[in-house]
Amino acid sequence: MPARPQHVLPHFYAENMRIGDEICALHGWSARSVPEAVEREMWDSVILDGPTAAELDMLEIRFNELADVVNKIFIVESNRTINGMPKGLYFGDQRFSDRFAHFQSRVVYRAVPAPRLDSIRSPPPDAWSARLRSEMNGLLRARASNTRRPPLVLFSAADELPAAHTLGLLRDCVFPQPLHLQLRRFAYAYAWPVGWDSWRAQVHVWDTGTRLEFVGENTEEARVVRRRTEFSHEMTSQWVLADAGWHCSYCYRELDDLIAKMQDEFGADAAELTPERIQKAICEGKDIFNTLPEAYSVGVEPHLSFTTIDQPPQYKDMLQLMNPEPCVYLQCSILLILLIQLYRSNSAVGVPKYIIESAARFKYLLPGGCMRNITEKAVSEDNAKELV
Repeated sequence: MPARPQHVLPHFYAENMRIGDEICALHGWSARSVPEAVEREMWDSVILDGPTAAELDMLEIRFNELADVVNKIFIVESNRTINGMPKGLYFGDQRFSDRFAHFQSRVVYRAVPAPRLDSIRSPPPDAWSARLRSEMNGLLRARASNTRRPPLVLFSAADELPAAHTLGLLRDCVFPQPLHLQLRRFAYAYAWPVGWDSWRAQVHVWDTGTRLEFVGENTEEARVVRRRTEFSHEMTSQWVLADAGWHCSYCYRELDDLIAKMQDEFGADAAELTPERIQKAICEGKDIFNTLPEAYSVGVEPHLSFTTIDQPPQYKDMLQLMNPEPCVYLQCSILLILLIQLYRSNSAVGVPKYIIESAARFKYLLPGGCMRNITEKAVSEDNAKELV
């Protein structure tokens, strides 16, 4: 099966555009009836997994961008990351603060305590990820059972932000579902666009009903099969809507936050990262892992006449971020081995509106704001003691 959705659906939008029959038809869809569009809620669901409180900036931007289209916001977080690093319940600690207070009536929150890391009951990353998804599914199912119509549910990470007009379109039109969302990818800030390879965000019509499934080729024998929507960050269909929002990877205000994120994702291999090297990479738009030459191993495959690069699994996402096209040819190998230079954008047109409205606070996300702060150690000793 292909590694990503293969059918990219065209996306039409203009500022202040009214969504109706004509716009839905332009996308090849039909419009929902007025009662259905009004009664069917849009839900947002996020599992917070960042090792520091840096994700709260992304969450604040998200809440404000989607304020006019999202009815409920489901948040699940734990006191350890999926990879096992201890962390705080950062949103739980700040959910009633001024930055989130306006949205409290919409928030459905669950904190999931983790076993101590030295306990034999401490689960591996895959098992803990499944546990957090299960907790999210429980929250969604409990609320969905009390809705007049099955809600539309957005599954995405905190740094994957669909545009409000995208969710408005999906609320008012009958789209093929589940539908992935193609998000424009940025690295470090909205000054460094790096491609369109982000597709994991997806919208489902929540479904816990049943359907008839024919047994084999016998059209006379069927069985009742339960349909059940579940939180997913994997490929669930071949359809993806073009240019549906933004995905800002490693977009952190503090250098310590970025270092902690790298340590959580890449472990001991990130130990060589220093604030000075990371700061230089952010301002120059360069591959942050140039500081880790051991991450790249070069070899010559017997049946090829050119050098190819061996990509260790733990670096796959980072290499993909810096070079979205498959590295098959010689120039791709050279590109990954050398210090990779991104294309700097001096435009902030089309970024989330709330970032521009709060530019003084989010300057680090905009062109010209590459300098980062250096704060105290990202993971406190108190948080570490909770799990060790």
